[in-house]
Amino acid sequence: MSAALERTVTPEQVKDIGRCQKLLPTEADFKGRKGYWRRAKMVEDESGKIVPDPSGRYDWGFKFRPNVNGKFTSTGGEVLERMRPFMRADTERQQKNVSKQASPALLRDANGAVRPVAPGLADQAARRNGWTHVWSVSRNGRVESGVGGMLFRVGRFGWEATGRLQLGLSGKIAPLRLPQYDPDGNPWRWIAGSWRKVV
Repeated sequence: MSAALERTVTPEQVKDIGRCQKLLPTEADFKGRKGYWRRAKMVEDESGKIVPDPSGRYDWGFKFRPNVNGKFTSTGGEVLERMRPFMRADTERQQKNVSKQASPALLRDANGAVRPVAPGLADQAARRNGWTHVWSVSRNGRVESGVGGMLFRVGRFGWEATGRLQLGLSGKIAPLRLPQYDPDGNPWRWIAGSWRKVV
């Protein structure tokens, strides 16, 4: 499932990441203060020696104690305040991305087990493996697909046949009057113009 639900990063998402990173504290916020450090990036020269990068690139950081016995130090509180704009923006960015992700489609295999599949691959997986889509909610109550693929809804006296075969997201009237089985495994047949449970 992980490969099927693999996600790529769009150019808009890359821009959002860049906007968030611009809100991070800068070196100027900490330069000259106790705990600030800076060191040259190291590279390998032609002879194989590790030497400082001739272009002058470097790493920097700020070492501090965030808390003492569970209570923020003044420096820890200050760093947190400087990080807040980034943390807020990054959280909103991630929430926006999660809300756009489609939840997996649910398919039922021949044994009745429910399998999650990427939405774009659901119809193909259903046809290839003989699985059926799982429908769990509708305006009129619970609706589920039976083992043969027909949709059944919960009525006053148990399952009721809808006469519709689920294909993708839209139901279509079943073109064949083949025997069907409700989600509990009970057989149904087309008898005298309607679907009836065989007892």
